[in-house]
Amino acid sequence: MKNQPTTTAPTRPDSEDRKGDMAERELSTRLFEHLRRLNAIAPEELTHVRRMQPPPAPYTIAETGVSEIVLTRMLLKAMHVGALRTVPQLVKGLKLTVPVVEQLLQAVVDRKLVEVLGSVVQGPVPILDYGLSDLGRRWASDAFEQNQYLGPVPVPQAS
Repeated sequence: MKNQPTTTAPTRPDSEDRKGDMAERELSTRLFEHLRRLNAIAPEELTHVRRMQPPPAPYTIAETGVSEIVLTRMLLKAMHVGALRTVPQLVKGLKLTVPVVEQLLQAVVDRKLVEVLGSVVQGPVPILDYGLSDLGRRWASDAFEQNQYLGPVPVPQAS
């Protein structure tokens, strides 16, 4: 038997991904049906709205549309009050991308507000564990006194 080149079948999303996509489409269809019944959306707008895509995720602090000082305060509050100490925890808590969180952490480390305490082993790659310095705790406390909001970074509305 001759050696024949092997071909790989195109990868298909697993059944869980497909179920999630189907559920999302079903929910979207029901939402548009309700909007049409309420005359909140014209049928000709429906196609346009269905094709809309969310904006791309920000990869820089500037792309977030939120000032660096606001992001810094939110990061420090998340670390102080929310006890978030690693990049994955901060990404999940602030709903920011890894590059943005890493940029913020580098800035606060440079300002001596945060320091690297060590690393945590999660899987094959160690993850840095960050902690607030005394100055960072004061900044976080001041930020929390000014505004008690703790959670995902607000998204600015498109103008």
